[in-house]
Amino acid sequence: MVMPEIKPTQLLKSQEIIRSVLNEAVGVYIAEEPKKQDSWRETQMWRLKQHLKHEIQEIDRSITEDRFYHNCLDAINLLAMMAAKARMGKNTNAS
Repeated sequence: MVMPEIKPTQLLKSQEIIRSVLNEAVGVYIAEEPKKQDSWRETQMWRLKQHLKHEIQEIDRSITEDRFYHNCLDAINLLAMMAAKARMGKNTNAS
């Protein structure tokens, strides 16, 4: 499969879009901190996985673009929490 040539400016724009979405996901996380604080640290990995599965179902059921986008941001945050736990050496189902 031959990949089409992509202009450097397009690559930079793509990086900018991804960074913007990731920053918005962090904003959603920060907005929920007063209520949830950092409870993800004590949440078992399997619970985060179950929550992610539920969020993916929510994405599939999303009717509006806004709801779809918000559910995607929630899924990004759950994946970030799981990755953070893995980085912290707590990536088993028991942790």
